[in-house]
Amino acid sequence: MSTGLAVSGRAGVRRAVAIASCVLGLGLILFAFSAGPKSSKQASLANGTASVAAPQRKKPARAWNVALGNVVIVAQELGLSAKGGKEAAEPAKVAARVESQLQSLREIYRQESEKNPALMGIMIFQLSVGPAGEVTSLKEIFSRLASPEFKKTARAEISRWSFQDVLADGATIQCPILFVREGMDITTLVQWEKALGQSSEKNAAANARSSETPVQQSQPSESHRPPAPTAVQTKGAERTPPTGAARPALSVYQLRFVTSLRKEPNFSSVVLAKLAIGAKVALLESRGEWIEVRDESSGRSGFIRKEFITSR
Repeated sequence: MSTGLAVSGRAGVRRAVAIASCVLGLGLILFAFSAGPKSSKQASLANGTASVAAPQRKKPARAWNVALGNVVIVAQELGLSAKGGKEAAEPAKVAARVESQLQSLREIYRQESEKNPALMGIMIFQLSVGPAGEVTSLKEIFSRLASPEFKKTARAEISRWSFQDVLADGATIQCPILFVREGMDITTLVQWEKALGQSSEKNAAANARSSETPVQQSQPSESHRPPAPTAVQTKGAERTPPTGAARPALSVYQLRFVTSLRKEPNFSSVVLAKLAIGAKVALLESRGEWIEVRDESSGRSGFIRKEFITSR
């Protein structure tokens, strides 16, 4: 009798444990269902907040576009144009066709610039287009490169270009090409060339007006002729003035564009500092197209191109 009671008691315990397990499992299932939508809503809300906030973040714009190697570019801002022909040419198509044919000229420039670190500047060509889009004539209308041999090679390469399906017979293209050394600020270089071009046009107009109405001036005699002014105080004279003489004042200039202050007068030299627009520099010495200056704010000396300064 006692044995039967014990068996029935153990069976009751098992049933109780089974019932408790079922209740616990149902509770976990209900909790999962109730928590799931909340977490998904929270995730979607978080994602929504991130998506709304993301467009408000702005990446800082680069102050300049520095060439990562010796490059050749077509400078549309300096007067790329196409005129004449049976149909009007789209400037974007002309620029794209020129760009697609620059690779050979780039390879030539990289080879030549390794031999001549000072080889840089602008060339502006005038091209006439024939019936099949070929270049029938080529004229160099402006140049700021100091190598006649390289300019001759560049003209020969450009004369092989083709504008088939882009320009009709009789069209004339004006094409400015920039040859840029590694590390140069391309944006500043374009602004510099544009400013120099405008200055040259004003000087040409002024010369034309003065030639129309010449003024006769009497020439002073040799005994009364004033001595010729010295344009640039030499480095040696500035640093070692004669004994007992007053130290000569240095000419002070301001920068027209952002530029690099370099250790030596070439674009391959180490950059000592970046100089901002309007920075004041004292002129120490002139070396051709380069000048040695001293930054008035930091006292550091180095070299920059002479076209980047203007008188204060």
